[in-house]
Amino acid sequence: NAKKEKAAICLRPENTAGIMRAVLENGLQQKLPQRYFYQGPMFRYERPQRGRQRQFTQLGIESIGTFGISADAESIQLAAEFLKQLGFNLQFHAVESLETTLQSPTVELRLNTLGSAE
Repeated sequence: NAKKEKAAICLRPENTAGIMRAVLENGLQQKLPQRYFYQGPMFRYERPQRGRQRQFTQLGIESIGTFGISADAESIQLAAEFLKQLGFNLQFHAVESLETTLQSPTVELRLNTLGSAE
């Protein structure tokens, strides 16, 4: 069908923009804080590279109207709890810099703040 050949499609590269659009278009910013989570397929435009495919699954959380380190800590706690529910054995390790590390035999998550010099 010629119409199908010319049809444009849009594949989502990430989900933050969609969450923010939904919040703003529906007036949800009037009741802050708001927290959302999502999971689903996302797509890259560039060619696949080793370890990077065009389609991938992404999990995410958005915390809108929360500020400071407590919002970051809540996000880290949610991620750790999710991984524990999947059966990963996570351990918190103190690091001398602003970087924090969560490690297990199969998972390593390294985080720092946007204000960190590292």
